[in-house]
This record gives sequence, structure tokens and C-alpha cells, in this order.
Amino acid sequence: MNVQQLEYIIEIAKEKNITRAAKNLFISQSNLSQYLAKLENELDVPLFIRHRNELVLTDAGMEYVEAAKEVIRIKENLYAKIAEASKNRHITLGVSSQWGMNLLSDVLPRFRTMMPGILLDVSEGPTQKLIPQLNEGLLDFALISTHKCSDPLNHLEVLKEEAVFLALPASYAASRQISEDMSGEEALSKLTDTGLILSQKRTALREISDEICSQHHLNAATVCEINSMPMTVKLVAKGMGIGFVPQSCINQELPVIYLSLSSNARRYQAIIYRNQMILHSAEQTILKLIHEFSQNNYDL
Repeated sequence: MNVQQLEYIIEIAKEKNITRAAKNLFISQSNLSQYLAKLENELDVPLFIRHRNELVLTDAGMEYVEAAKEVIRIKENLYAKIAEASKNRHITLGVSSQWGMNLLSDVLPRFRTMMPGILLDVSEGPTQKLIPQLNEGLLDFALISTHKCSDPLNHLEVLKEEAVFLALPASYAASRQISEDMSGEEALSKLTDTGLILSQKRTALREISDEICSQHHLNAATVCEINSMPMTVKLVAKGMGIGFVPQSCINQELPVIYLSLSSNARRYQAIIYRNQMILHSAEQTILKLIHEFSQNNYDL
């Protein structure tokens, strides 16, 4: 048994459903079901019973969950105390967006000046890769782009909410009778035969883009999947197709028209940190700097 497995039972108890718990934990439903069956067999007592299509804790299950939470709390406190006492303390950060990289390029030098003895370990990757690392305790914080405003296991704070725009070549204005005061939804009806430049699958922006295309029955062919927003805007400018671009990635110097979409087309830049994390001086300092940057550079 390890702490992560304790969190499995806590999440099942919270969701009262194996499927939802498995999705939140980023593991398969079958693996989670097998783990629960193995644990109940080992304990020789059921932890859950099914009642009205929900999994409800038994008396033994309630005792197990309370003990599991206490074990996790003890572990977190112990690790925090050890880290605080260590001369080689380090903070692990993950980042998934260009906005987050810009933030860190400002925050990290200032943090280094204030906390010269703390090693900063920064890794870059997509959100779907960073979240499991956060859940496994491999990361302390992650700066992510997300389509959602909450996380079931960790503490999430929205730093920036930004609209997503339809981006199309300026040359389309005349050839397709599209004006800059037109809504993105209205323009989409004139773009059914154009190519789509999309972010890669399982990213926040791709989820938003797929929802927009589905809502407006846009069946245009995907000509490119790429996670670089600067490259997306350049490809749009060269007439390769249309794309969906967050406000922070708009480039007014290129021949691209940006049209507003519905209020639901929004992406969130957020900081998320691992569950039950103890915030000591170093962690508090870097969070303070991140929040200050976000407030002072909201439109970056």
C-alpha cells in the first residue's frame, strides 16, 4: 500500500462512482476496480456497498477513509518538515503554455534573488502530462492552460481568463465576404471548405475548438495539428487555413483577422499545486510573485 492508493479510495468515496473516480485519477476504470476488489479481499470486509446506483461507504469504509486521510496528512507534514530543514531544498515546477513560460521568465530571477538557497526545477510539457506528475508528487506546482476551473485532487487557482478568437487570413475578407465586425460564428458559416489548423488533441484549446466546430457543424478538413500558437498564427497569415487563437497569442502585425466567438469560448491560465501541500516560506514566496505578475500583466 502507498499513499497514492489511499487517494484512490478517498476519491471513490468522494465521487461514489468508479468511472468518475478513475477519470479524475487518470487511471483506467478496470485497474481501479481491480485495486478495490483486491483491497477488500485483503481486508476481508467490503468498504463500499451499492445503494441507489451509488457506491456508499460501509462502517469499515468510513474508518478506512478517515485513517487514509490521516496517513496522507502525516506524510505531507513529515516531508514538509524534512524539506524545510534541508539545505538542498528545491521546488519542482511544470509549465504547459507560452503564457506560463513568460510568467516564469519574470518570476524566477526575482525568486532567486529572494531565496538564493532554493533550487528550482522547471519542466515543460502538455497539461495532460503534468497533471499525473502532480498527482504522483513529482511536481509541487504546475502552470497550465485549461478548459475547466477546478481539479478534483489538487488546489487550482485561475490566474487569467482569456477569450478565444477565430483567426483567419486577411485575404478572406474580400474573397469570402467576411468583415472584421462580423462574429466568429457568422464567419464560420462561410468557411466550410477551408482548412483547419488545430492544437493537438487532449489540450484545452483543442477541446474548445472541437466544441465550436461541433456546435456550428463545421466539417472542414484538418490540415495541421500544432501546439505552437506563434506558428499557428503565421500559418493562418499565409493562407493555410483558419485557427482558434487565445487572446494572449494574438499578433496584430500579421495579416490575420481575429473575430470574437461566444462567451463559452474561453481558456484559463491557472496554477495548480498538489493536494495537501504544506506551504512554507519558499513556496509562499514564489506563489506571491506569481500572483503579483498575474495581476500586473493580466493582458500579456
